Amino acid sequence: MANWFKRRKARSLPDDPEDFRLSLVEHLEDLRGSILRSFVWITLGLIGGWFLTRPVYGFLNSAIRAQVEPVLKARGVPYREAFNTATGAFMLKFKLAMILGLILVMPLIIIELWHFVAPALKPVERKPLRIVAPISACLFALGAGLCWFVIPNAISWFATYVEEFPTVELIQEPGSMVFFCLKLLLAFGLAFQLPIIIFYLNKLGLLETEMLLKNWRKATFVVFAVAMIVTPSNDWITMLAMAIPVSILFIGTIIVVKFASKKRMREILASEDRELGS
Repeated sequence: MANWFKRRKARSLPDDPEDFRLSLVEHLEDLRGSILRSFVWITLGLIGGWFLTRPVYGFLNSAIRAQVEPVLKARGVPYREAFNTATGAFMLKFKLAMILGLILVMPLIIIELWHFVAPALKPVERKPLRIVAPISACLFALGAGLCWFVIPNAISWFATYVEEFPTVELIQEPGSMVFFCLKLLLAFGLAFQLPIIIFYLNKLGLLETEMLLKNWRKATFVVFAVAMIVTPSNDWITMLAMAIPVSILFIGTIIVVKFASKKRMREILASEDRELGS
């Protein structure tokens, strides 16, 4: 408990991380405390998610059916959902509760991680993280929001292929399309974190602007390749919907980083001139 309060005191951290140097045993105890508290948050999130599964599933499933059923009905394809096992309903509710619970408590888990890592960081390393965290959340929301507008077209596009197999009806396991949409939302949200990664690495001096400008074509190709791999649907519509905005964000980040690097260089030169003048 003493270590826990010691770590919480790290909110007003000194310039020298050595002031918070702990022994290996103290580090392990602190890590154990963070892990235990994270498990408590996850458990509480699971309980909260359990009561949210019905409204969330109802909303997502209704939105999906609104896209799939008209397309299949126009082609004379029956569509229904059915559980294959007696335990299917419970497992679906448990999986959804776990996902919703993690979403609810993720900020608390990130705070636990921050309190464990922050004392080992110098001010120059902590400052970018304080800027990055809120921007990262906004970019994740932007990516998930864009994905929400892409999902209907992706689902409709998939449904059109059913007509290529006559005398077939579509029977899906309940929740399969809901999980597909959740994976897609997560993939878009994570893909939109690329500018933050580049910005932070540049701030730490691990990634130079000149190298980014020189290899932007290769980087754009990698973005498209990764988008093709990580999108659960693997269709070209969803891939382009992810890759094009991320590429634009990537190029925009390079421009911002370039100007920031020039400003930082001017400040360093001005500081050196003042030292020489004095």
